[in-house]
Amino acid sequence: MNKKKYPQRTNEHITETKSLRILLNVLPDDWLFRETTGQDYGIDGFIEICDFTDMQGKLLAVQLKGSQDIKANKRGYLTKGNIKKSTFSYWENYNIPIVLFYIDIEKEDVFYCNIKEYLRDNYEIYQKGELKKIILNPKNEIKKENARSVLEQIFNQEININNFESTIIDFVSNLRDIEKMFQEYKGKNDEDGPNLADSISYRFLTQSYRRHKLVQFFSIQNYNESISFQYIKKSYEESKETCFICSKYMDKYQEKTKATSEMLLKKIMEYIFSQKRFFYWNEKYPMLILLLKNYE
Repeated sequence: MNKKKYPQRTNEHITETKSLRILLNVLPDDWLFRETTGQDYGIDGFIEICDFTDMQGKLLAVQLKGSQDIKANKRGYLTKGNIKKSTFSYWENYNIPIVLFYIDIEKEDVFYCNIKEYLRDNYEIYQKGELKKIILNPKNEIKKENARSVLEQIFNQEININNFESTIIDFVSNLRDIEKMFQEYKGKNDEDGPNLADSISYRFLTQSYRRHKLVQFFSIQNYNESISFQYIKKSYEESKETCFICSKYMDKYQEKTKATSEMLLKKIMEYIFSQKRFFYWNEKYPMLILLLKNYE
């Protein structure tokens, strides 16, 4: 009698199922996971970030990788190799944040990598077509107690990255023009140049907003942009007509904002000129690099 034959479930499929179960176990209970249907080109599913009962349309794309026993290399890092160049290209163009989860199905450990950030930090290798693996820091581990904060932070960072980059460009591009406007306005009475005062105040308000956003990004403590606005408020209370900075407050305003601007410029240069980020910024924004080199 012939032995019956049945469809075989591969070890790869079993690993994928186990990996997904482990991931779902560490995600917040109020969040949703949606598996992709059809063929997989580098995205296995989507996490929908919910604010408890509020579904706000916040999505993270997910690439799920599992292994029986993940071991660190000699430098203490984890490596997930055999990733195609086309997959990296696909991830770069994807319009929502992507997180790769690398899961040890034996120990049930869940490690993560922010793919968009990883591409920016390894942009030179990626552009040369030599990026074939992802190296993960074992400290980047997702657990039930930190999953919400870690993944929300990745989502917020990547959603705001374009705004952050344009804010840096606008902030640096306007530094010297605003300094020139300070000098131009000195010694003039408000009655002699109200249009100039209005123009300067608008530029100062816009630059204050940029400072505020950059202070948030760089997590600078003990900083309050309202210190700058108090001089605009005083000017407004005296003029009752327009919201520009009176000439008598100009020096104090400049003094209060100059130190913060210099500190932010230093932070920006440290951030952009770091070894892992410079190539990305130089490729994307060469004119900004030229401007920053003038401040070195």
